[in-house]
Amino acid sequence: MVATTERRLCKSLREVLGPLNAGEAVPQCEQFREFLSNLEYYVPSLFVELHPEWQSIALDGIIPLFTRKTADNEVEILGHCILIADQTLTPIHLRMRIGETEDEITWLECRVGQRGMQRVPYERMIEASKVLYSLNSPVDDLYWIYRVTYGEPRRS
Repeated sequence: MVATTERRLCKSLREVLGPLNAGEAVPQCEQFREFLSNLEYYVPSLFVELHPEWQSIALDGIIPLFTRKTADNEVEILGHCILIADQTLTPIHLRMRIGETEDEITWLECRVGQRGMQRVPYERMIEASKVLYSLNSPVDDLYWIYRVTYGEPRRS
């Protein structure tokens, strides 16, 4: 299932990023919605080996607040994911690069959850989003609970 999901992620992401320049925001479109839908299944599989509690965690959606193409075949997403068990939100930050021609993820960094912050009910999404926006650098200012990285980042 993971290999199939990875191929789907890559295919939809390649279509979304293709016409964009580095630094541009990713538009809301059918291919991007498909990418996010596949990401819902893929993210829990990333954490299960390092964090056994992820065996029982499922996502019911990913709500991006900020999404941009960072380089060729590379994307960054900051937002919230919805935990299916109680329909609460928790922060997510994902950076991913896919192969130039192969449908494979060549580098990925994913962080989910913030230590010390209670999960926010879905109905309070706007309030939770304001908290992320108010930080100087949400990625650096948050103390992430879960983090997984694999592959080699692009060298500048």
